[in-house]
Amino acid sequence: IQFDLVEGPRVFIERIDIRGNRETVDRVIRRQFRVVEGDAFNSREVRTAEQRIQALRFFERVGVRVREGSSADRAIVTVDVEEAPTGNIGFGAAFSSSDGITGTINLSERNFLGRGQRVSLDLAAGADSTTVAFDFNEPALFDQNLSAGFGIFYRERELDESSIDTRSIGFSPRIGFPLTEDSRLTLRMRV
Repeated sequence: IQFDLVEGPRVFIERIDIRGNRETVDRVIRRQFRVVEGDAFNSREVRTAEQRIQALRFFERVGVRVREGSSADRAIVTVDVEEAPTGNIGFGAAFSSSDGITGTINLSERNFLGRGQRVSLDLAAGADSTTVAFDFNEPALFDQNLSAGFGIFYRERELDESSIDTRSIGFSPRIGFPLTEDSRLTLRMRV
């Protein structure tokens, strides 16, 4: 058996076209590629970028196609996406012997203003307690592979067994960075 390895012509990415994103900003999709216009074409990286875009869960359908560009050594990468709903609203009710009936409302958005940011607001109120919590997360701080966010909460509780009422306010900043392609480390602080 004889193998002849022949180096073919190098192909470079002429441009990356993104279509179908009515709400999501182009850079949210582009930052899933580790290659940019002018780089050498790498089919494995293009397939991996397609998987990263799908993993965002902002789109119902993601398709990445490659076609010849303005010359034989140029390629045009076309990303076709179909937006999916990214917001949630939830209602709930609970009963416990210590708190009685408690109602909850949760509002969340995974792709806030099309920038890939996550925002949530939780409200819970009962006869003896009230909780309000807000959370924000930026997955690509300064368009780098760093995430940052914070949470703020307010809790108020009246205890029937004593004359002590408790109120607590908290702030919890966090920052995350990648350890490997598939793992991240997030540092949190609670004040």
